[in-house]
Amino acid sequence: MPAALPHVTICLRPPRRHAVLPVRTAVRRACPAVLQQPQVAYSAHHTTAGFLDAEVRAQIGPSEAAIRQFLAPYHMFFPYGADYQHDQMHLRTELRPEQRRCEPRNADAHLAYIGAGLVACLQTVPTEPLALVDMDGVNKETGRHRTRRVTAVGFTEARTVAEFDVTVPAPSRTVGATSLRDPRLGLIARIHAVLAEHAVHFGCVQLALTDDPDDAALVVNEYEKQLMRYDMTQVLRAPRYFQSTEQVSVPASAMVENPGTRAPATEEPALRLQGTVRLLVRPPADNGTSRLVQGRYQSPIVLHRTPRERTIRVTVMRYT
Repeated sequence: MPAALPHVTICLRPPRRHAVLPVRTAVRRACPAVLQQPQVAYSAHHTTAGFLDAEVRAQIGPSEAAIRQFLAPYHMFFPYGADYQHDQMHLRTELRPEQRRCEPRNADAHLAYIGAGLVACLQTVPTEPLALVDMDGVNKETGRHRTRRVTAVGFTEARTVAEFDVTVPAPSRTVGATSLRDPRLGLIARIHAVLAEHAVHFGCVQLALTDDPDDAALVVNEYEKQLMRYDMTQVLRAPRYFQSTEQVSVPASAMVENPGTRAPATEEPALRLQGTVRLLVRPPADNGTSRLVQGRYQSPIVLHRTPRERTIRVTVMRYT
């Protein structure tokens, strides 16, 4: 087995529901060797906390005020307390009764994460300013602060070791979503087999749509039936759907905790849906076979605007 690359998993505690968390500072404190490498890959383990991609960071700059201003329209698009089916606990049959009593009503956070184009896995240089954007850092009903986990790996080069295509069947609905963790697709099992075959200990797997990016998108989020089959479907059909049909009055302070840092949202923001996602690869703590880094609720998901099959190019890369 080759020498392990410097890596660390850090835990962050957001001070408020909408928070910008200093990941690079925490990594430097926990494992400075990670930031001494030419490149760093970061992976957030959550579905309501992620990273701004390089394009947005270059456009808006690194300040927290600029990040909040960029996100403010998405909080207005998806206000807390709107009529999301994800938040109607009597419909959440996958939850036990005791879970329904404490499960956060956070569909707005999931949809804002997706709409703003946040990503779970990001590769960058160690000097690049970096922040974890949290859309649901504190349970709005109970006040419980969450713990956010981020894995960081320092490396020199990413080399492609394998590439293959996978076909995703058309959804049964006109607009829909497909979880790529569905065992019937066999994608995750095939990826893990390729990782073992090529002895990839640290690396990443890139998933990319090969067809029209305006017709479909890839995200990493929670594949919960009400969220993906109803709420996300409504957004794909009409992005302003929940803003125009919200059932409660939402004060500005509920949308952005520090409203003084944002400018008024005078333009309608575009949904920043992506055609490519990445998943980090690292060995488990017991030094067994390397696996994809996936949080408990994380799943790569295809969002379909029309009901047809999709082809996804899978690229497996090794970090050295």
